[in-house]
Amino acid sequence: MDVYGVAAGTSFDEFPRVCVVCLLEHGEGCNGQLVEKANTMGTSGTHINVPVDIYFVNGALQDESGLGTTVQ
Repeated sequence: MDVYGVAAGTSFDEFPRVCVVCLLEHGEGCNGQLVEKANTMGTSGTHINVPVDIYFVNGALQDESGLGTTVQ
């Protein structure tokens, strides 16, 4: 779906969910966590419900989970 051709007032519910995973070698942006989920906020500071999930993954995650083996 082309977001530039969407009519005003169209709901984000019509868009597919997107998951963005950022692998960070030194854990920048992870706030001391192994995995940190980012929240989307508008310029007014209010939460925006968009169909995108963004995760920051600390490079220190070295376990046998699916994500841990991907980082390795």
